[in-house]
Amino acid sequence: MPKLRYHTGIIEEAREDFFGSVGTGTSGNANRIFSLATVYSVTTVKVFLDGVLLTIDEQYGFNSTTKQITFIPPVWDDQLISIIYDE
Repeated sequence: MPKLRYHTGIIEEAREDFFGSVGTGTSGNANRIFSLATVYSVTTVKVFLDGVLLTIDEQYGFNSTTKQITFIPPVWDDQLISIIYDE
């Protein structure tokens, strides 16, 4: 799906939508990794799995250097992932 951008002043908010099949690992496994497409630094992220807002450190981890999100619970290939972040 295309990346959508919303201008909110100085910081730009971006959104990426994709399915679990783009992550590392196998469908239904935990600790699958997903990379953001942005080349800019990312300050904050909100992660949704099938429309449910997840909690950082409990349900996902975020590495701001590599711009990778690691899902702690299992993620299936057909699950919709939406990530909103500031860059």
